[in-house]
Amino acid sequence: MKKFLKHIFLFLLPLGILFAPGIFLLYHTNEFYSIEEVGALSKGEEPLLYAPAYSNFTQELQKQGTLLHQPTVLALGNSRVGEFRGVFFKDPGIFYNATGAVGALSDFKNFLEAVAPYQPKILIVNMDHYFFNPDQAKNNVVTRPNPFTNPQSSWIDVALEALIRQGGWWKVYADYWHDKYSPTEVFSHRTPNTSIGLRAVVDKSGRTNDGSDYYNTSTPSFQPKTMEAIHALADTISPTHGDWYGDSISADALQETRTFLEYCKEKGIFVIGFLPPIAPTEYDRIQAFPDASYAEVVKTLAPTLSTTYREYGFDFYDFSDVASIGGSDLEMIDAKHGGEKMYLRLFLKIAESKPLQPFVDISVLTKKLTSATSTYYVFGLKK
Repeated sequence: MKKFLKHIFLFLLPLGILFAPGIFLLYHTNEFYSIEEVGALSKGEEPLLYAPAYSNFTQELQKQGTLLHQPTVLALGNSRVGEFRGVFFKDPGIFYNATGAVGALSDFKNFLEAVAPYQPKILIVNMDHYFFNPDQAKNNVVTRPNPFTNPQSSWIDVALEALIRQGGWWKVYADYWHDKYSPTEVFSHRTPNTSIGLRAVVDKSGRTNDGSDYYNTSTPSFQPKTMEAIHALADTISPTHGDWYGDSISADALQETRTFLEYCKEKGIFVIGFLPPIAPTEYDRIQAFPDASYAEVVKTLAPTLSTTYREYGFDFYDFSDVASIGGSDLEMIDAKHGGEKMYLRLFLKIAESKPLQPFVDISVLTKKLTSATSTYYVFGLKK
């Protein structure tokens, strides 16, 4: 038996030597932290950045974060709701951002059911344009199996996901070969436990304590690359391709929206919905084709959703043309997402909603926005 074990050890030794540095690197960057550990850190005093490179437990994380924080005001949606911040409120602790929890319209109601009996008093949700594109609606943006019913993952689940299912055991070497990170970035001094995941350590971006997204825009090439991506996307717009917009508004998507709003009305949750910003250069390009196949949808989607929301006594805003409230391409962090400064512009309009008014000091936020020198940040990484 001893001889057999010795042979096994000698056989596996080369593999251990090969994989040990990569596994240690992932361990050092907290890539194996469980969702429970990340949730506990989000309640701490230190600013948190969570961005693993080789696993994605966003929906589970946001479910747990919502239950831990139990906010009065909850933002819920996909990544295009992610820049609303707790610091926009008089008391940041009343807010949590469950950005990334939604991948389909049915996820709004599914998520609220999953976190019951907790329910927010006010819900801020993004109704992405593509949710109502009939072609996209066929691809499960209307309804799908409830993704929030799985049991909570342990650190072992996270480690297996990162190492095996997502191939982290070899991707960590491939990413190093392609200059996505350097040992200096990984092993330089940093505050323990506040940068969770390889991407958080290297990119200095990730999910923050209040669930919102923080993007590091400090590299000199960041804005030029963003401008290039916006113009490239705008160039794809044609009379037959409207990017976000389809040739009609999906009836199934509207019905799913009504199901969600009806649920919120029954539970006493006030909903503030909005169409998120489109980069101004792309938006202008879309407007340049008044006879396009999607032109009627461009005109009618926002009024249709606004009417639907009003039927339930809720508020709705159309921020597609973000230039109309002072936004610009320079405030986009990529071709599809506005940054914190742009979303403060949105928030100042949303804050006019009567249910939100007691929680927001509009004059203070307006001064902050006016005096901000960055095109991206007003508050930056701040708990």
